[in-house]
Amino acid sequence: MWVSFSGGEPHLRKDFCGIMESSFRDIRNIAMVNVPNNGIKADRCVNDWKHLLAIRRRPFVYITMSLDGEGAVHDEVRGVEGNYESAVAAFEEIDALCKQHGNAAIGIGLTISKFNFDRIIRFKKGYQLHRIYRRKIFFAVYKMDKLCVKEFNGRLSRFQCLK
Repeated sequence: MWVSFSGGEPHLRKDFCGIMESSFRDIRNIAMVNVPNNGIKADRCVNDWKHLLAIRRRPFVYITMSLDGEGAVHDEVRGVEGNYESAVAAFEEIDALCKQHGNAAIGIGLTISKFNFDRIIRFKKGYQLHRIYRRKIFFAVYKMDKLCVKEFNGRLSRFQCLK
């Protein structure tokens, strides 16, 4: 079973760690937990993962950091000045925690919209300056009534659209 916690920034909940601990302990046959993060509360996010990834008996944890473009583009899309720098800093710290504790990984989630579509390739190329460029980037594009997704491994190609 794969459990995904979503709906904004989960780390805004003061009981986030308790919810995660309960899921690790009480959900039978759980193989993987996925948690998206936006990095707005970077300190809380990193501290939560320090605690949770240290738990020895837990399923595989996949953490997705939302980045919707580079610097000002991301901040504009998210509506929070400084969120890009905060998210990248949190990514770096969480990546180190994943490597330290094992059985966990972090990647980048990117939603393509009319606010950032024309700047995506430039973002990918610029992002290669960071250490985290080797991570897979998953795009989600909303076209009319379909959700289209694509795993990005170096070039932008056709998207698989789901109804």
